[in-house]
Amino acid sequence: MKNIFKNQEGVACIEFAFCFPILLLLLFGGVELSRYMIVIEKVEQTTSTMADITGQTQSAPQLTNAQFLAQEANLVSAIPDIMNPYASTNNSFVVITDVIQIGNTPVVNWQYCSGQLTGLKSKVGTQTAATASLPNGLTLFNGQEVVIAEVYYNFSPIITQSFLPPQTLYRTSTFMPRQGALTEFQSTCTYN
Repeated sequence: MKNIFKNQEGVACIEFAFCFPILLLLLFGGVELSRYMIVIEKVEQTTSTMADITGQTQSAPQLTNAQFLAQEANLVSAIPDIMNPYASTNNSFVVITDVIQIGNTPVVNWQYCSGQLTGLKSKVGTQTAATASLPNGLTLFNGQEVVIAEVYYNFSPIITQSFLPPQTLYRTSTFMPRQGALTEFQSTCTYN
């Protein structure tokens, strides 16, 4: 009976059997966490690009409303390239809003929306000429105009949903128009 307690054969296998699930959890958790962080960075890059390029748009009358809408559609068509290798066609919703400060009130001038996700609305505002809710404590001076891009993205983990649950990521970015006022364009957003 004493030999049974002194026998060391198979101890490494038993230790490995205890450690293997923990090692797998660390591996899969690390993969999901890395993927999550990269997706957040891609969403932030998308948001910044949408607001920045819209802010570089020429103002009316150099650009008609139809030309502006075509330009925005072309811009939004680049989202899959920005989000590559992560699928964005059915997983994203983009709202680009132009806001101007009139007196003490920020007002929505127009919005451009694109995306397959339903049931989402702009957190800045949903109606033209309505009071806008500026993100992150942003304040404007009277007459100052900004372009605010909002991006929603549905993130779903590949490996396990117990470590990181599926969630809708939301990011905003704000830029000032650099080619003149963009106040003459029309909204295209219709919310469900």
